[in-house]
Order: sequence, then C-alpha cells, then structure tokens
Amino acid sequence: MTHPIPLQTGKPYRIYLVNMLEFDLMNSFHMHGTEEKLNYMTDIVTLAQGDRGIIEFKYDYPGEYMFHAHQTEFTDKGWMGLFKVVGAPKNTPA
Repeated sequence: MTHPIPLQTGKPYRIYLVNMLEFDLMNSFHMHGTEEKLNYMTDIVTLAQGDRGIIEFKYDYPGEYMFHAHQTEFTDKGWMGLFKVVGAPKNTPA
C-alpha cells in the first residue's frame, strides 16, 4: 500500500498468477476500477493449489486502484496493494 505499482492510462497490462504455496488451499486476486464488458470478463481470479490464471486489463482514468485477495485472512495479513495510474483520461464520460 505504501509503494503503489505505477501504470499508464490506456496501456494494456497482463498479470500471470500462480498459487504455488502449499498452505494456500484457495487464494484469489481481485482488482478494483476495471470495466467489465458483456463478453466473459471478470475482475476476480480464484486459484486452488497449483492453479494458474491470467488477468488482462487497462485503466482509462488516472487514480489509485486497490487489488487484494478475496479471503479476509489474507488481506488481514497484508495481501493487498495499489496500482497508481497516471496519464490523461482515455475516455470522456457521457
């Protein structure tokens, strides 16, 4: 939380996730501020032991956006962070 990950508005990003810890029976990655489309997209990837996932996203507006596990016991231990998105807005709200 004190060292946000810098990102640029309008630039596509891809995160590869792996749950490779044997004590994490179930873990997840949830991100805020992304726009979901009508096709199959989500802002949460849930992973059992050994599972892998990919998140592809971009931010159209500058700001700080939180990401975290969806399991309270992990977020309570600090499994959370921020993306700090900089740059001009790429879309103008209607």
